[in-house]
Amino acid sequence: MSSSVAIAGAPAAKRQKVDGLSLGHVVAKEDEQSQKKAQILLDYLRKNRRPLNVISIVDNMHGALSKADVTALVSSSNPDVMPYLLRKEMGKSCAFLYVGLPGERAAAQTVPEEKKKAFLEKYLSGTPGTAGEEETLFGQFLPLVEQESAAMKSRIATLQAKINTAKEAQRKQKEETRLKDRWLAVQKEQADLARQKADVEKRLTLAEVNAKNASCSSSSASTEVDQVLKKFDLCLRTWIKRKKAALELADALLGEGDVARADFLDSLGMLGDKEEIPAETLAMMSREDVTTLKIPKD
Repeated sequence: MSSSVAIAGAPAAKRQKVDGLSLGHVVAKEDEQSQKKAQILLDYLRKNRRPLNVISIVDNMHGALSKADVTALVSSSNPDVMPYLLRKEMGKSCAFLYVGLPGERAAAQTVPEEKKKAFLEKYLSGTPGTAGEEETLFGQFLPLVEQESAAMKSRIATLQAKINTAKEAQRKQKEETRLKDRWLAVQKEQADLARQKADVEKRLTLAEVNAKNASCSSSSASTEVDQVLKKFDLCLRTWIKRKKAALELADALLGEGDVARADFLDSLGMLGDKEEIPAETLAMMSREDVTTLKIPKD
C-alpha cells in the first residue's frame, strides 16, 4: 500500500490552503496526529502480549482510538505513519495470531506457508521482513483479527449462555427447595394445629363431664346434708326436751337452791344453775315446739 492510504479519509478542504496554512503544513499536522495514534497503539501492543488481547485489539482500543484509526494504522505501510517499532510489534502480534490459530483456520489463510514461516522467524527474532512480505501479511492481519474476534465473541456468547442456563437452573433448584421447605413447614404447622385442636376439644369434653359429675355430686351432697341436719335437729330437740324435763323434775323434787339438786345435776353432767345456762338456750328450752335450726349448708 502507498502512503496515500494514511490520509485517504481526510477532507478535500484540508488539502488546500486554509487560513494561510500551506498544504504541506496540513499534511505534516496529519502525520503528527497519526504518529501519536501509532504511539497509542504501540503502547497497547506492548502491554498486551497475549493472543486473546491481540484478537480483541479493535474492540479494546475503542475510546482511545476508533476502529477507523486502528484500520488506517494497521493498513498503512508509510514509515511515518507506521514506524519500525510499531511494525515490529504488529509482526509479533501477527505471529501470536498465526501460531495460536487451530490447524483448520490456519490452513484457510491465503498467506503461503513458506512466507508465513519466514515472516514469523524474522519477527520473532526481531528482524523485519521485506516490504512485500510485510504488506502481504499485514493485509491479512485485520481480517484475521476480525474473524478471530467474531469467533471469540461467539464462543463467549455460547459460554455465557451455558453459564446463564446453569445459573437459572440453580436458581430454580433453590426456589424449588425453598418452596418445598415452606410446604413442609406449613404441613407441620397444620398438623400441630390439628393436634392442639384435638387436645382442646378433649379438654372441653372432659370439663363438661366433670361439670356434670360435679352437679350430680353437689345435688347428692345437698340431699345428704339435709338428711343429716334433720337427724341432728331431731336429736337436738329431743335433748332439749329431756334437759328441760330433768331441770323441772329436779326443781320439783329438790328445790331450786338445794345443794342436793346441784350435786344431782353435776352427776348428770348438766349445769347446776339456770343462771349459768345461756339466754338463747333457756329461750329455746322454754319453747313448747322446737323447730328445725337454720344451720348454713356450707
